Amino acid sequence: MRKIAFLAVLLGLMSAQVMAQISAGAIYSGGKLGFSSSSGKSTVKTSSTVVETKQPNTTSFEFAPGGGYILSDKLGVGLNLGFSNSVTKVDSTNYSDKTTYSNLFINPYLRYYMMLDDNFGFTGTFNVRFGTGSSKSETKTVSVTTTVEGPKLSNLSIGITPGIIYFPTSKIGLEANIGFLGFTSNTSKSEGTNITTTSTNSKFGLNVDTFTPAFNVGFFYYLGGE
Repeated sequence: MRKIAFLAVLLGLMSAQVMAQISAGAIYSGGKLGFSSSSGKSTVKTSSTVVETKQPNTTSFEFAPGGGYILSDKLGVGLNLGFSNSVTKVDSTNYSDKTTYSNLFINPYLRYYMMLDDNFGFTGTFNVRFGTGSSKSETKTVSVTTTVEGPKLSNLSIGITPGIIYFPTSKIGLEANIGFLGFTSNTSKSEGTNITTTSTNSKFGLNVDTFTPAFNVGFFYYLGGE
């Protein structure tokens, strides 16, 4: 019992010394990683057969280093520069098709902090994100592989991302952002010898940004502040 009591007191003292750096004048730097994956299948049954068809499998990855400045104990501004990659693949018995999207982006943002205590809180981030990239498709049959360079891509997203933040120490902040609510616009442009084709797809809603994984985590180091 004495050992348990001693450990409880020690942990209490350690947690009491951890003070989050969400205060005016603090700066932070670090990076984020994002990942998402989706897949599915459809099944058709008759009296004598069962046919299963795989739906496209999409995997998205993102890496975004960056940093920011704390304006007050509630607000901060920041900037991320990053790279994202999205792969959609369809497989069947004698055929497969893979489309790859690569994207470079810049992401300024304004963040609201709602700290519940010195260690844990919620965030709401208003993002503006500009990106540019390219696509490529690869089709495989039993004996032939065909690769086609796709159109040039550009994208814009404006919206809000909710999240949580936790400080295991006074200077290290761990973040997790889940979802996206807002507007996105994706444009593709193909240029041929005598023709240029441009198409734009715009959406508003929840998790509508194709180039942004629905979940990402971040590690940031905080310095300074009042």
